[in-house]
Amino acid sequence: MDESVIRRKVAEARVARVGTLDERGSVHLVPVVYVVDGDTWYSPSDPGSRPVKRLRNVLADPRATILIDDYDEVWSRVWWVRLRGQGRMVESAAESERARRLLAAKYPQFGGDAEATTAGPVMAIDIQEWAGWSYS
Repeated sequence: MDESVIRRKVAEARVARVGTLDERGSVHLVPVVYVVDGDTWYSPSDPGSRPVKRLRNVLADPRATILIDDYDEVWSRVWWVRLRGQGRMVESAAESERARRLLAAKYPQFGGDAEATTAGPVMAIDIQEWAGWSYS
C-alpha cells in the first residue's frame, strides 16, 4: 500500500492495538481508541491515581508499536498497518486539548461526555515508521 492509502485507512479505522514494553521487557498489548494528527498518534486513558500501564511503560522505555487491521472473509479486503515510534505522555495543556478535540470529532461518545474528554492523561506516539500490507 502506498502512504496515502495507509494514512486514509489509519484515519478511518476505529480501534488499534498498541504495544509497549513492560519492566520485564515483555510486550504489553491493548486495544485502544485513537486519532492521528500528522505523524503523531494520540490515545486517551482513564483517570486514576497513577497512569495506566501503557503510559507507565513508555515513560520507562518509549519504544511503541501500533497495529491497525481489518479482517474480512473476502480476503481481497484484508489489510493491516503497523506504526512504530516513540511514546510519551502529553504534558502540554494545548497539545492535550487539541488531541481531545480530535478524539471528540472522531468518536461521538467523547462529544457528549465531558468527563471522558477531560479525564486521564493522553498518550502520544511520535510516528517514525508507517508500514502496511493488503491482500489485493
